[in-house]
Order: sequence, then structure tokens, then C-alpha cells
Amino acid sequence: MANKGEGAMITAMLDEARIVKNYLGKPKKAIKLCDEILEISPNNKDALLIKAGGLGELFEYNKSDEILSFVMQKYPDDWEAYWLYASHCFAREEDEKALEKINKSLELR
Repeated sequence: MANKGEGAMITAMLDEARIVKNYLGKPKKAIKLCDEILEISPNNKDALLIKAGGLGELFEYNKSDEILSFVMQKYPDDWEAYWLYASHCFAREEDEKALEKINKSLELR
């Protein structure tokens, strides 16, 4: 468990990673930030999801899906992991699998 100072630093780094990925459109930089967070907090769900989203934007679906599978196993009630995984399935034209994951995401959301 992170101490208060470390927790605040991780929160700031997550905020930066989200801005860099979602608003500045720089998934590689966001992935790098997430890797730094994951060195401190290896199972940080938010860093894993941001990294998986960034890898998806770079069309590195296999790497992203590996992370998302881990997140779905470790945090089975997290809707976002299923949604991201579904988007990758749609991109690969795995429509039935995608619909299964999107339905699970909606069920959890």
C-alpha cells in the first residue's frame, strides 16, 4: 500500500497520463508514464487501463489484450476493461466476442 505522499504522486501521474493520452493524443508518452506508475504500484488498475488504451491506439492489440485480460481477472467488476477489450475485438472483426464483452461492460456499468 502506498503512503500518502506516494499516493498523491501516483494520482498526479495518472492525471497527467490521462491528459497526455486523451487530450493531447500522445499514447506513447502516456504508456511511458503508466510504466513509471506500474514500477511503483504494479497492479494499479488505472495505469493498466490507460496503458492498454494507449497500446490499442497504436494498434498493438495483443499487448493491450494481455493487460486487459489481467485486469478482467484481477478486477472482474471493472466495466472499462471489458469495453476496451470489446473495441479491440470489433477492430479485428471478432463481432460475437466483442458483443459478449460489450454486454458484460454494460451489465457492470
